[in-house]
Amino acid sequence: MWKLLQERRPISRPAVFFVALLAIYYCWMTGFTFRFSETSIFPTYNMLATSFLKGQLNIDENPPVDYLIYKGKRYLYFGPGPVLFHMPTLMLAGKQTPTGLMVIVFLAGAAAIFCAILNLWRQLDRTLGIEIAAFSALFAFNGYSALMAAIPSIHHEAICAGMFFLLSGLYYVLKSARNGFEFDFGDAMVCGTCFCLCVLSRFSYVFTVIVMTLVMILGTVRNSKQSAKTRSLLPVFVLALITLAGIAGTLGYNYLRFGNLSDFGVRFMQTLYRDYFSQGNYLRYDHIPYNLWDYFFRIPQLAPDFPYLKLPFYILEATSFRSASYFLMHLNELSVSIFVLMPVLIFCFFCSFRGEASESKFEQIASRILFAAVVLQVIPLSLTIGSVARYYFDFLPLMLVLAFAGYVGIKSRLSSNYFILGLTSALSLVLSFCVPMSALIFYLSFINFRSPLLELW
Repeated sequence: MWKLLQERRPISRPAVFFVALLAIYYCWMTGFTFRFSETSIFPTYNMLATSFLKGQLNIDENPPVDYLIYKGKRYLYFGPGPVLFHMPTLMLAGKQTPTGLMVIVFLAGAAAIFCAILNLWRQLDRTLGIEIAAFSALFAFNGYSALMAAIPSIHHEAICAGMFFLLSGLYYVLKSARNGFEFDFGDAMVCGTCFCLCVLSRFSYVFTVIVMTLVMILGTVRNSKQSAKTRSLLPVFVLALITLAGIAGTLGYNYLRFGNLSDFGVRFMQTLYRDYFSQGNYLRYDHIPYNLWDYFFRIPQLAPDFPYLKLPFYILEATSFRSASYFLMHLNELSVSIFVLMPVLIFCFFCSFRGEASESKFEQIASRILFAAVVLQVIPLSLTIGSVARYYFDFLPLMLVLAFAGYVGIKSRLSSNYFILGLTSALSLVLSFCVPMSALIFYLSFINFRSPLLELW
């Protein structure tokens, strides 16, 4: 019996962690009322699931905002991936799956996978238990994760689903890199499926997914040539094929709706900024400096009342008054420097990309993959109209892995390494807690959503 428990321990620990987080997020999301609510202003994936079961791509409902109108029909502009997890309950029981439930399931799953990724470093150094526990707690309970688990909106579901599948695919990529890019058929199927669903959930992740797939292909080919034993390239071919199926599925979804593979329907969005988008301003390179400033450099203001840090909300219009006409809009929705609210991320800068003699080859490769992934996640966000608090979850988990790798690389050089880690971790949890607290108050008026958590304060 003991031997059986020992064999199942690698599986049981993540499962227990997942269930525990699911229970905590459930209490947080529902404000201990244990009843899920919906944000009435936004559409839901239940609407799309109902339409799919009818054999149509458009929705019958008429939500107030955040949908498309094309040729008199209403569509969702969110990736269709998460709808797959809403359809079973509709088919089997005729019941809708709460958006909040799916948000916390994906979020808890992402935290469990995050912990598994950190354990890849532990297999090289068995003394990293405290560090892994600290960073796993940071991922699970930082203010941005708490924000995702507090607002049951379709936006949060799409982001949490995309990040869950991206981290799952990243786990297999890093695991393969640690083992000299050995990759079996089963791993290829799972990793490819994760990348496929990632793209179907949030298409802005496509660049990161493509680069990770190329890393697997090039790493396998290079190590196959260097190894005396010839390796089969079938697994990476399967990985690439399934990943491409996700990209093709998204583009095909566009074609079926709008008759154009590359048309995501941004011209037809029914949002506060529809006039701006209809003129072709959804993605602009001159949005980049405004967004990067908000994400990484803007300092929050001090406030006399709880939560004592004031997060901004404004819509900026830049208009020329001489020479050629110029017009630009920028939205800041509760966005300030991630390094101010999450000081632990300072360890990102200590992750060596050149590599030293003391570093393993895995650490060098992992650092480069993670750095590239962070950049590729930030660039698409920076091209859009604004920086929004929920968008941080598109790159924060990857930055936390990068910070963990950086900390592991320099911890032996720190005279009081656990004190520094504990201090930065505690500050990150406390400072970032202002994000969900500010958001709950702000969204009460902005989207008319009253979280049950507000009744506790």
